[in-house]
Amino acid sequence: MFLYNISIRVYYILVFVFSFFNKKAKLFYNGRKNWQQLYAEKLKTIKNPVWVHCSSLGEFEQGRPLIEWIKKEYPNKQIVVTFFSPSGFEIQKQYKSADAVLYLPLDTPKNAVDFIHLLQPSIAIFVKYEFWLNYLFQLQIQHIPTVIISAKFRANQIFFKWYGKHFKKALQCFTTIFVQDEYSKSMLQTIGIHQVEVANDTRFDRVYQNSLQVQLPNCIHQFCDNKKIIVLGSVWQPDEEIFIRWYKTNLPKNWKIIWVPHEIETSKINQLKSKIAAPTLLYSEINNQPIEGSPHQHLIINTIGMLSKIYSVASIAYIGGGFGSSIHNILEPAVFGMPVIFGPKYHKFNEAFDLINEGSAFAIQNEQQLTVILNKLIKNESELTRLSSISNKYVVNNLGGTKTITDYLVSKKII
Repeated sequence: MFLYNISIRVYYILVFVFSFFNKKAKLFYNGRKNWQQLYAEKLKTIKNPVWVHCSSLGEFEQGRPLIEWIKKEYPNKQIVVTFFSPSGFEIQKQYKSADAVLYLPLDTPKNAVDFIHLLQPSIAIFVKYEFWLNYLFQLQIQHIPTVIISAKFRANQIFFKWYGKHFKKALQCFTTIFVQDEYSKSMLQTIGIHQVEVANDTRFDRVYQNSLQVQLPNCIHQFCDNKKIIVLGSVWQPDEEIFIRWYKTNLPKNWKIIWVPHEIETSKINQLKSKIAAPTLLYSEINNQPIEGSPHQHLIINTIGMLSKIYSVASIAYIGGGFGSSIHNILEPAVFGMPVIFGPKYHKFNEAFDLINEGSAFAIQNEQQLTVILNKLIKNESELTRLSSISNKYVVNNLGGTKTITDYLVSKKII
């Protein structure tokens, strides 16, 4: 614990240093400055709320079905959402289903005591991978029911190592751990953690809800112009370069590409547009303007928050990140019914394995493999249709994680 607490303080010092020249670090640091005084004001009318903590935007979307169920079924309960990352907080700081949206103070012993004393939650809900030791120990000391949802465990995690004793103790702080699969449950049982329930990943519920509420600007539909669309979702430079080489000799005239880069700084967008080296539209330049009859085959979405909706016009999706640390969300396109393609780093996601086994997802190592797959899908419409229905059915068949969780919480009187 001494080393853990030192590491938290060192991390804070590094964030402070980077805040002078890094925007994200600056938001992270400034968002936590003088938090005691700021939060005392924000929380003065909030009593015994449901506290939901998410690391970033992806985890928030995972927890959102549960948050909105609580708001609907218990309208008098107040809800406080906290984020670790600025990328989640900045986008959702005005979230209407929460009574307050805050940065989580760094996990020092004093911060944990002060924050929980100030918040006095009736229940604490963590999403997926958030295991802050001081907060968990303090919640246990104060006998506050604490759960984690949509968690996933693997043998290489610290909990299962000889040096992970304190993280194992942190798991004992949870009243209930909701995991995505039986493997995670069995792994926890090997280290004596038995307060475990299996519930489908709540992301299935979230992407399905989103698919029923899609509204896109007319300019997107005008660009598509009844053509087949490939959407490149949350792509990084290695993903972009593979597709740039592919399209120059393989993109049919009745197909178009919508590029949705992960990084949307002006310099990055200009660099991508230059590399495409073909007539290319930018979303910021055409938003809500008529572009009917445009000959352009490329559209770059240079704004945030549209990707999950953009998939609704796609026939094929390529998911970025697989040549970096890990792929982006593949359920967002799958729910609309389409084959999905991604790079080699997909091993953290059950759905990637499942869809590969079902035949509607493809992991590639290089441009040659991409070419074989895309040419097969583009030239065989019946095969494209068959695989598309597999993806949609997979999502529909895995709905219900939120209900499993809520039924359990109600039956055990945890909420």
